[in-house]
Amino acid sequence: MIDNCSFFELDDLNDVSEKSFYESMLEEFPSWLNEACKIGLITS
Repeated sequence: MIDNCSFFELDDLNDVSEKSFYESMLEEFPSWLNEACKIGLITS
């Protein structure tokens, strides 16, 4: 089983740039993708 969800805290959505917001949302994606490939969840 692999973690497929990440959480980050925001006090006010209007206080964070769009770039920073998406970087935070996708921060764990590379490690998730590697793990998903290792266990065969994603194949080429």
